[in-house]
Order: sequence, then C-alpha cells, then structure tokens
Amino acid sequence: MRWWIAVSLIMLNVTVGLAADRVLDARSQLQQACPEVQFWFEGGRLAQVYGTAFGYGLSAEQSADNFVRTYAEAFGVTPEELLPGSAFSAQYTLPLMYNEDTRTYACTAVYYRQYKGGLPVYGADLRLLVDNKPAYPLLLANSGLYDLGDWQATAGAAVPQEGAAHASADEPLGMVRDQGRSRQTGSQGRAGAGG
Repeated sequence: MRWWIAVSLIMLNVTVGLAADRVLDARSQLQQACPEVQFWFEGGRLAQVYGTAFGYGLSAEQSADNFVRTYAEAFGVTPEELLPGSAFSAQYTLPLMYNEDTRTYACTAVYYRQYKGGLPVYGADLRLLVDNKPAYPLLLANSGLYDLGDWQATAGAAVPQEGAAHASADEPLGMVRDQGRSRQTGSQGRAGAGG
C-alpha cells in the first residue's frame, strides 16, 4: 500500500512539473523573441507583460490573437481557454485615446475571457493594449487569469440555493468566488462541502 502512495505522489509531482515547465518555456520563448520585455508578478502569478512591443499583426485583433495563440501558456492557460470578450461585457475591442485633430484613436484594448470546461472563470480575463500604428504593435498585457491546472467541471454542478442571492449575473452556475479564485461548488451542492 505504501508503495502505491509513493508512486502516486511521484506521478503528481511529474504532472505538476510538466505544467510548470510549459509555463516557464512560454515565458522564456517570449523573452527570447523580445529581450526587452518585462514581467510583473502578483501573488506568484504573472499579472503584466510590458516594456517593449511584443506582438504584431495587420490589425489590433490580429496582433492580440497572434500573442494569445503563441504565448497564452506564459500565464498558465491554454489558448483554447481564452475567448474574445471581456469579463464585464461581451465587448471584444475598445478604442482608446481619441485624437480630435486626426479623428482617430491612438490605441485599441483587446479583451479575452477565460473559460474552463465550458464555464467562464469568475472575473478572469486578459486585457491587451495595441498601438494603432502600422504593424499594430502590442504594448501591454494585463492578466487576471488563473492557472486552474487539470480542474474539470462535473455534470450537474450548480450554485447552492442559499447562495443564489449572492451570485451575480456574471457568475456562472457551478462556480463560486473563493478569495479571488473560482472553484466548483461542493459535491453536495454547498460551497465548501467537499469541493
């Protein structure tokens, strides 16, 4: 029995190590492609990428999409977990800094919302700032993303009846807030009861 526990712990460490390796590899690739890029961490999670242009495209959306497809794992998520739109609205882009003389906007914010197992992760998004100049350089990435690892939603998960008054329209069924992180409700339908 003890050997089975030891083998399980070793396998768990290998799985976690491989996931951490992918995150570090993506960050390393980004720094190799753009040596002047800087990272800002909050609570051990990558919260901001800045310092130099680190993405390009034929439009603001394409610059952002290229970055997400190539470097999403730097934030501990896969590109498939990020869908266009913000955590506070369905808006994908927002023009910023209007210049009345030229009647153009200087930048565009491009938003992605995080989903896991088909459910939106509460308040989790990626906000990218793109300069509206030729080649549309990507200048800033602000992250509210969460590395949820191999977590999967279970069928029939729902917000408990007594907690329904606290659920906002933005909180998906089956997810509850937990100190800034989203998690599944418990197996008996009560937050914190086994889950």
